[in-house]
Amino acid sequence: MSPLFFCPPATALTAIPTQVCGERFDQIQRFFFQRKQTTPSFTAATIKTQSTWTPLIAAADATKMVLSPRIPNVVIPTNEILSEGGNDNTTLNGEPRITGIGFVGVTAQLQDVNSAIRLAIRALANESVGDSNIWMYMVNRFGQIIAKSDGAGIPVSNIIVGDTGTEGFNRPNIANMSMTLPAGWSDDVTLFPPTAPFNPLTIQA
Repeated sequence: MSPLFFCPPATALTAIPTQVCGERFDQIQRFFFQRKQTTPSFTAATIKTQSTWTPLIAAADATKMVLSPRIPNVVIPTNEILSEGGNDNTTLNGEPRITGIGFVGVTAQLQDVNSAIRLAIRALANESVGDSNIWMYMVNRFGQIIAKSDGAGIPVSNIIVGDTGTEGFNRPNIANMSMTLPAGWSDDVTLFPPTAPFNPLTIQA
């Protein structure tokens, strides 16, 4: 994330670019996790091709990519703007003071997955707490890959999956999953349409 406050300020205000096409992540259905790489395993071109993904999924070293099943009910809320004071005596004229942008808690629900899948995802907690060593790539319902524009993953921390629950008759087993994205996680993030016939939603380990 870029710093919020600069001193001295730029000579002129930063121009806000004209947008031709909007950007919409839509429904996210799958996550791919990898240890952070000094040099990303992908470029903006190779991230679109299955031939680059296959060796990473099969790898047995620190470049290995692990993939989740397709997951419903993924929700990424917007950030809370952090401020202090406001309409009281702690700030000049009672004006609130902006202090930053908060972390984001992502939630999802695994449905009808077995213990092996839950425990494998839960094992990521070991490297994703504190100063996380994990980044991820997300895939939406159209198979588009959500990543940094240079092919790098999105930093993520506190990855955890709970125990299985059930609501009974004709209802799926559910295990809650959550993770944390830092402030500025979506800065420089873009959508990469895969090159046919590659579909990240259906690729298997």
